[in-house]
Amino acid sequence: MTATLYLLDSEDKQMNQRTFALKYFPMSALSTSQQDDVIFNRYVFLKKSEVEELCNEEKNRLYYTTEAHQDSARATWKIVWANNNMPTLVAWKATPPNRTLKVELRVTRAWGRVAILSFVNGNTVSF
Repeated sequence: MTATLYLLDSEDKQMNQRTFALKYFPMSALSTSQQDDVIFNRYVFLKKSEVEELCNEEKNRLYYTTEAHQDSARATWKIVWANNNMPTLVAWKATPPNRTLKVELRVTRAWGRVAILSFVNGNTVSF
């Protein structure tokens, strides 16, 4: 079973602390040496309804283009949650459609393209 917007990630891939951090930790939580392993990192803020619209049918991939990721294959991002803190289905359904999520689009050699989601509290700042 793969990760989705609201189910637990049960991948069989063996992860060490470094690769786990690269996949799940926000950039600000990575060490300098871990940040060196990040090829691309961009923050976007989207409403829950926008995230759902940009997902594939299985809710485990996000389609979002950037200047570096224009074609459909390169604009596909595996969905994970910051700190592997994925909400339950009940919590996800209870979240209002206009709730803001921070989406950290990241490319690493270890994981390829991931979209690291987290809920935003308070006002957002655009980057």
